[in-house]
Order: sequence, then C-alpha cells, then structure tokens
Amino acid sequence: MKIKQLKHIGFLLFILLSFISCVNEMDMIEDEQKLEVLSSEIYPPTRPNYEEWVKNLIDYGRPNPQEKLNYKILEDALSMIYLYFPEIRGLIDVVINKGIKFRLAMGGVNGKNSWFNPETSEIGFWPDHFKLGNILHELLHFISFNTIPAYHDGHWAAREEYEIRVLTDLFMRRCKYGSYEYQGMQVDHEDYGRYLEWLDKLIENEVNLFQFKADFFEFGFSRMWAIEKEGKDTRITVRDLVGYEPLLFYFWFSGKM
Repeated sequence: MKIKQLKHIGFLLFILLSFISCVNEMDMIEDEQKLEVLSSEIYPPTRPNYEEWVKNLIDYGRPNPQEKLNYKILEDALSMIYLYFPEIRGLIDVVINKGIKFRLAMGGVNGKNSWFNPETSEIGFWPDHFKLGNILHELLHFISFNTIPAYHDGHWAAREEYEIRVLTDLFMRRCKYGSYEYQGMQVDHEDYGRYLEWLDKLIENEVNLFQFKADFFEFGFSRMWAIEKEGKDTRITVRDLVGYEPLLFYFWFSGKM
C-alpha cells in the first residue's frame, strides 16, 4: 500500500514539475539532442554486408575455442538487432565509425546476471543469461555511454536504465522473439498488463510525446523504486525521473512524429 501511495504521490509530483526545469538541466537537454548521429529523420538503410559490419563493434582479442562459440552467438544477435531495430541503426553506425569496441566476458559481477563496464568497455553475462534480450540491453548501455554526454558523465542513471529497459522490451515484443521476461515491469505487478498494452501502443505509434513522458514516469517510478529498494545499484534513484526528457528514446520517435 505504501508503495502504491508513493507511486501516486510521485506521479502528481511529475505533473506539477513536468513544465518546470532549471536552466542548467534545459541546457543539458539541448546539448543531448545535438548527438553525433545522422541528422536525417530517415533511418539509414541496412548495409548489404551488415553481418560483417556489426562485427566491428567487437574487440575479439585472441579467443579460445569456447570463446569463439560465444562470439558467434554475439555476432548473430548483433546482426538481428541491426536488421530489425532500425531506430538505433544510426547510433550503431556512429559508434563503429568512431572505432569504439567492446570486449565480451562471461560471468557475473556484483551479483548481476549481465552488465556493462564503461571503464574497460566490456559487456558480460552469466551463461544462462547470454540471450538476445540481455545482449540488446547491454549493447544499449554501451551505445548510450558512447553517444549521449549526460549518460557518459553518469547523470540520471535511473532515466538511462529505464529507457534501456523499455527499448529492449519494445524490440523484443515487436520481433515476437520466443520466450522473454519483460524488463520494464515485474510480471506480478498490478500494472503489468497495462504496461504491455502501452508497449503495443508505442509499437503502433499511438502515443504522442507528451503522453509518453507521463507514462514513462508512471511505469518507471514503480520499476525504479523496486530497484532502488534492492540496493544492488546505488546509482539508481527515482528522483532522477522527475522532469524526464527523452535522450536515448529520442531515436525511437525520430521520423515517427
């Protein structure tokens, strides 16, 4: 009951503050929208050799036979993401053109089943979590760190995390890829059904930007509050959601509005 009350209080706070933001934050938002990506609102076409192109994201090192098998799984996932997720294709191109790569590691860190380490440019997974949805999630962390200055500098960790969770859910729901555990809302939460309906409306382009920001805060407050209470990631705080403006999510709406 307390969590539900807090959610309602937080939502009212969002309504009151959504039209108010300090000068410094607005300046930062304006800077974020000048990202180093193609200025066109038309998604770049799929490259004829995109399967080879996405391999440029990977720092292979000198893999052993088992690592080669893991890299093949990773390559197939990156190819599928590049082909079926055009909204972030331009961002992938930017990172590749900059020559930025990541290394693959297998194993957990600080109790996490999958993770991205910006200091070493490394993404990692427990073997049973080395799946498409988790690969996309960590790839988006890698992309946001290297293309969005606010996220690179460690600002608004809850915004970044929830943007990535919702974008991952949208991709997985749109491509109807097998069994998948949605990341943006707990399956036993009272709003789980509404959350899935919201994803469907976003996929069908039935949500305008203003409504999206209100919905993002409402659903994000519930999910990020649970994560904050767990205490596994001390960077996550729900207050970062207040005054939310799309950064990584900007590319979902680009060309659709």
